[in-house]
Amino acid sequence: MYARIGGPRRRGSRYDTRQRRWRHLDTCQYRTILEAGVLRVECEEHKVKQVRVPWGEERSRFTALFEGLILDWLQQASIAGVAGMMGLSWDEVDGVMRRGVERGLARRQVEVPERLGVDETSFQKRHAIDRVRRQEQRKLPGEGAQRLKGSRYLWLKNPQNMDWQRWKEFAALQDSALHTARAWGYKEHAMTLWDYRSHTWARKAWHAWIRSAIRCRLEPVKRVARMIRKHLEGILTAVVQRVTNARAEGIRSSIQWLKYRARGYRNRQRFCDAIYFHFGGLDLYPHGVAQRPLTHTNS
Repeated sequence: MYARIGGPRRRGSRYDTRQRRWRHLDTCQYRTILEAGVLRVECEEHKVKQVRVPWGEERSRFTALFEGLILDWLQQASIAGVAGMMGLSWDEVDGVMRRGVERGLARRQVEVPERLGVDETSFQKRHAIDRVRRQEQRKLPGEGAQRLKGSRYLWLKNPQNMDWQRWKEFAALQDSALHTARAWGYKEHAMTLWDYRSHTWARKAWHAWIRSAIRCRLEPVKRVARMIRKHLEGILTAVVQRVTNARAEGIRSSIQWLKYRARGYRNRQRFCDAIYFHFGGLDLYPHGVAQRPLTHTNS
């Protein structure tokens, strides 16, 4: 007797038969169950193995068409939502997703990317300026401290987005001799350095800014200047080539929404599986299910 056991055809002898059940696509709104006696064979190399059936995959209690339907719905709803809609348990739907990801990863071809984009999430935004403001507010005597009190968002907000009243309040602060005003000036000056097109002139401008920032007596500004000096070559490439991380930002936002929709994940592996499932561009479907499966069978 010949049987296909995990690859090429192997010669083996009949061992026994086991009854198995698979859930299939509903027929006329009724749950449909396939039941069959599945042959097990024994060979010298693989010992006792179960013969694969053409309508379902190994380790699955669903037919390939039914798994395809679940995979379709998972692209539109959360695991809990699909489980409730189809009368399945959370673990059953999660198993379908994991098997889909396993198939996709096994089928994908390794390609070497020409460019690699990396995105990160800042722990504290715009904190070079705010650290200076807090330090200065603690050191200033009463009237000077009151001048900075309540001004945090004026320093952090883009002046172009301020209304007239806010702009008048902020103009008086930025023209002062406050250390916070000096830190703000360094930040605004650095923003103008992204407009260069020449690599040579961009390098000169950034070096001049770094030298000035390191000579100032504002430690948070000096710390930023040293960090920029460390990563200057990458910054110059981004300035001249106009390279942005907009696509990486978009993917990160989508991943965050995925996490929010699921109300978190039980462990890191399930989170990774969900990212691969939704954004990996993988071929998730069982063999023979290449298109969206039908939601009913022919009577």
